[in-house]
Amino acid sequence: MRKSLITSAFAGLTLIGAGIGIAVAQDASETPDRKHPAFERGEFGPGKGHGPHLKLEELDTDGDGNITRAELEARERSAFAEMDVNSDGQITTAEMATFREAKREEMRLEMEERMNKGMLERFDTDNNGVISEAEFAAKPNPMFDRLDANGDGIVTEEERDAMRTKFGDRRGKFDGMRDRWQKRRGSDEG
Repeated sequence: MRKSLITSAFAGLTLIGAGIGIAVAQDASETPDRKHPAFERGEFGPGKGHGPHLKLEELDTDGDGNITRAELEARERSAFAEMDVNSDGQITTAEMATFREAKREEMRLEMEERMNKGMLERFDTDNNGVISEAEFAAKPNPMFDRLDANGDGIVTEEERDAMRTKFGDRRGKFDGMRDRWQKRRGSDEG
């Protein structure tokens, strides 16, 4: 009985959290000033399946523009049923783990598909649905462009040394931060 109550309480909190996530996802996805390349490519944003959250419109099952408590409760029952793998009216920790793993795999596959599609869109310059060796070789190479400081298509030893010096300076900053952190940590332990 107690396990059932704890499981029910956890499920309720999970569903409440999902409801909060719905509102947050809706607000974040409608921000008009998103300039990230993924947004510009159309991979994220309203209706792009950018996470495990529902859009508010998905709760409006009758399409009247309003979300009723009955519609929300129907969605919660559906979510519960999805987690209750053996349909016994209770969600066990094993079922929760199975559900989360399935959702992670689903999201991983969706992300992989978006990445593959994005790569095809960027590199398939003749739009024939495949990336040829020539198209792949012609892709932008920003690291080479940064190394080739004078833009002549050749990275000289001097340009490599200049880049090492530049990155070496940055590493020195992080080394100093690490030293300060270790000193602080050592004084906290003593």
